[in-house]
Amino acid sequence: MILLTMCIGFSIYFTSKYLNKDTLFNKIKDIFGELLLAIIGFLSLIFLLKKDVFNIIDDNKTTNSIITLYILWIGGLFASRIALAFKLAPLLGSLLIGVLLKNIPIFEYFIVENKDITESLCDIGFIIILIRSGIALNIKALRKYFLLCLSIVTISTLFDFFSTAGLCYKILNFPLQTSILFSIVLSCVAPVIIVPIMIEFKKRTNYESTGLITIILASATLINMLCVTAFAIVISINFEGEISFIELQKPISHGIIIGIFSGVASSFITINIFQHVDGNCHFKKGLTIMTYCLLMYFGGKYYKNTIIGSVGIISFTLIINYIFNKNNEEGLDKVDDIFKYGWNNFIEPLLFSTIGTSIKISEMNLNIFLIALLITVISTIVKLIALISTSTLSHLNFKESIYIAFSFTAKATVQAALAPKLAIFLSQKNLPIEASLGYTIDKVVIIVTIISIIISAPLGHSLMTHFSHFILKEKDESGGDLDDTSRTEERQNFI
Repeated sequence: MILLTMCIGFSIYFTSKYLNKDTLFNKIKDIFGELLLAIIGFLSLIFLLKKDVFNIIDDNKTTNSIITLYILWIGGLFASRIALAFKLAPLLGSLLIGVLLKNIPIFEYFIVENKDITESLCDIGFIIILIRSGIALNIKALRKYFLLCLSIVTISTLFDFFSTAGLCYKILNFPLQTSILFSIVLSCVAPVIIVPIMIEFKKRTNYESTGLITIILASATLINMLCVTAFAIVISINFEGEISFIELQKPISHGIIIGIFSGVASSFITINIFQHVDGNCHFKKGLTIMTYCLLMYFGGKYYKNTIIGSVGIISFTLIINYIFNKNNEEGLDKVDDIFKYGWNNFIEPLLFSTIGTSIKISEMNLNIFLIALLITVISTIVKLIALISTSTLSHLNFKESIYIAFSFTAKATVQAALAPKLAIFLSQKNLPIEASLGYTIDKVVIIVTIISIIISAPLGHSLMTHFSHFILKEKDESGGDLDDTSRTEERQNFI
C-alpha cells in the first residue's frame, strides 16, 4: 500500500510538470491529489491505532469501528462528488457506495456494524438540519404565512398518513398499531434535501415576495416535529406501558416546557456572549450554537424525552435568528456556511454511506422491492394532490404550488433515524409476526424504509433542483416578481 501511494504521488508530480496547467488534466490532478491524501490518511490511521497492515480488522471493536467510519466517509465523499458531477443528489452516491461496500465480499471485510454509532450519526444529522432550518427562516415572512404553513402541514400529513397506513395494513399485513407507527415514519419529509436547496435558492435570488422559501422551510420543520411527536406518543402508548392518556400528557407537556425554557435560556446566553464581540467570529458562533444544541438534544434523550431536544433547538435557533438578523444585515449567513461545509463534506457522506450498509442484497427479493416502490409511489401521489390542492387556495400561483409539492416528496434523514428505533421496539416485543414477504416485521420496516429513501431522495432532489431553475427563469423573464394577480392582499392570509 505504501508503494502504491508513492507511485501515485510521483506520477502526479512528473506528469503535472510537463503538461499544460490550463488543460483538463488539472481536474484529474486534483482528484488524484485527494485520493493520495485519502490513502495517506488511511495509513496514518492504521499506524496511529497500531493495527497490523495485513490484518486490519481484529478483536478490538472500537478501533474496528474507527476504521469502518473512515472508509465509509472517504467512500461516501468521493461517491457524492461523482453523483453531483452527473447532476444527481449527492446522498444517492453515498447511499450506493454504502450498499456496494457491504455487498462486495472483498470490501465487506472492512465494514463492521455498530448500531450505536449509526444512531448517533442519525441524531447529529437531524440536529444540524434543525439548526439550519431555524437560522435560515425569515421570521417576518413566517408570521405572515403561518396559517398557510399550518394548513399545508395538517392536510398533507393526514393524507400521507392515512394512505400509507392503509397500504401497510392491507399489503404488508402489519398489525394496526405497527401500520400507524410505520406510516408516521414514512410521512416525514427530508429536510436534509429541502434545507440546503432552499438556502442556496435564497442566496441566488430575492424570492421572499411570495414567502415561498419560508413556507417550504417552516412547513418541513413543522411536519417533522408533528410526526416525531406523534411517533413518541404512539410508542409510549403501545410499547412503554402507559396506562392512560393523562399520564402520557405529562412527559409531552414537560418536554415542551423544558424545551422552550432551554431554548430561551441558551439563546439569552449566546446573544449576550456575542453582543459586544467582533463580527468576524463566525466559527466561534457556529461552535457555540452546535454545543448548546447537542446539549439540549442528547440531554433530553438521556432523560428519555426527545421532545425536549427538538423543541429546544427550534426555539433557540429562531430566537438567535431574529436577534442577529435584527442587529446585523449579514445575520447568520456565514454561520450557515460553516454548517453547510460540515454537512457536505463530513456528515452527509458518512451518514448516508452508513445507512447504505443496512441493505444486504442477498437477503432481498423482487416482491419486497416492488411493494416498497408501490407504497412510495402511491403515498407520494396522494401527498402531491393534497399539497397542490392546499397551496392553490392561497396567494401562490400554480407553478409555485407544484414546487411546494415537489419539495416534500423525498424521504431521508428522519426516516433513517426513526425506522431503526421502530425496528428495535418491534424486535424487543417479540411480536409473533412474519410478514407475507418472508421476513420478520422489523426487517421489513428497515428494508422498505431504505428502498423508499433510495427511490424518493434523488427524485425529490432532482425535482427541486431543476424546477427551481424554471421558477427563476420565469421571474427573470418577467423582470420582477411573478404574476402580481396571483398574490393579491385579499388572499395573502389563505382563504
